[in-house]
Amino acid sequence: MLMWHSIHIWPIIRYCLWTAFMSDAPQRNVLPAWKLLASRARRFLLGWQDFRVPSCSDADVLFISRPVYAQALPSGVLFDRIVDPLHSSLPGGRCAEKFYVSPWPLGAMLQFPAKVMRAANVHDVEVPPEHVKAIARIAEIVGLDASSLQSRYALALQQFAGWLETGNRLLAGRPCVKVIYLPSWYFPDMMGLTAAARQRGISVVEVQHGKQGRYQAMYSGWTRIPEGPIGYLAMPDQFWCWGEPSRRHILATSPSRVVHVPFVGGFPWLDYYRQNIAPATRAGDIGSQKFHRRVLVTTQPRVAVNPEPVPNFIVDFLRDMSMRNQAHDIHFTFRCHPNDKAGPDYVRERLADIPPARYSIDPGDANLYDQLLAATHHITAFSSCCYEATAFGVPTLLFGDAARSIYADEISSGEFAWTPGEVAVLDAWLQSAPVDRPVACEPYIESSLDQARRVMERLM
Repeated sequence: MLMWHSIHIWPIIRYCLWTAFMSDAPQRNVLPAWKLLASRARRFLLGWQDFRVPSCSDADVLFISRPVYAQALPSGVLFDRIVDPLHSSLPGGRCAEKFYVSPWPLGAMLQFPAKVMRAANVHDVEVPPEHVKAIARIAEIVGLDASSLQSRYALALQQFAGWLETGNRLLAGRPCVKVIYLPSWYFPDMMGLTAAARQRGISVVEVQHGKQGRYQAMYSGWTRIPEGPIGYLAMPDQFWCWGEPSRRHILATSPSRVVHVPFVGGFPWLDYYRQNIAPATRAGDIGSQKFHRRVLVTTQPRVAVNPEPVPNFIVDFLRDMSMRNQAHDIHFTFRCHPNDKAGPDYVRERLADIPPARYSIDPGDANLYDQLLAATHHITAFSSCCYEATAFGVPTLLFGDAARSIYADEISSGEFAWTPGEVAVLDAWLQSAPVDRPVACEPYIESSLDQARRVMERLM
């Protein structure tokens, strides 16, 4: 196996392969060498400061997350749907700190205070010659451009090194930390922080943030985990899963693993919302007034398997609504993915010839569950929001070949409807899709704050 400073780096290579295949660029050439140099020069010219370690603390639990998971509560306060329910369920006597790996919106208030981390400045990380050669060979095998994959890997290794140093500096002043909870482990920032923690014997638990199906390459298909209790230092010790299907998918190709083990902890944000927020939530104008059918469309960024986030059949349906005398009966809300900053402009351009009264655009910062309470129907390509819609009794229509593969079991059971992209199917589904339909397959999401509390006590 390839090593860098005694760390197995296959997870980083696998991340580079996954992002390359998910890219919609024809040559998948994301960052040539000249752009790497330009990026470093820009940091120097702007006076990029090195990471300053926050003051030491006696915290025994760290929560690390990304602002993209923050949801606005009715009060306007931002609540992190991944780690804040765990923070709220922390067993008595525990001291916790919370960090983000990038800044949250300026001026926003957080439910639980947090500090911002950033990658430490490290000297240019040279890619070992054997890595260059191996990545060229991998690129040849899988049909990618070798120089593009090598550039992608060079950037990822540089980022990993910076975040590894950040983790080392941070944890050096926190000798009491026993466990770290974080989401989306498979980016270089979280990998670096994970490796720094595990080198110190600190347990790292990755908390599920979305669907983890049998085709999600950073969770499924791990067949050659190094023997012993360490495995890959850059991977979490354990995976906190929403339910049994996710746990089963992770274990499918390595059921006897002794490290990087998944377990069912549930998705406590759903239970937190039901207990603490839903009773006081009032549906907005779209959800409470004149529209009989209120369709929430959760879009995703444009990638190779999702070339048109607002597909043609939805545009055609909206364009033809007047002809079907439905203009005053149906309203569409397009919720852009929080990571897709270009999403709102894309939707406006895509729907330029559609009367504005027929739809609304949410840039992704509204509370998803508030929107599901106001919706009667939900449409997506393959967002895991479909499972959350089920939890609120809202039927989902999936579209496209990717969704047909990813959600084959749920489509077969009748939990989700599916179309290749036909206006007639959408029209018929809106007319007949039942709410609170029986679900044949096992629930994908479990949700209990009490269960989360018990799990956290065990992990300490």
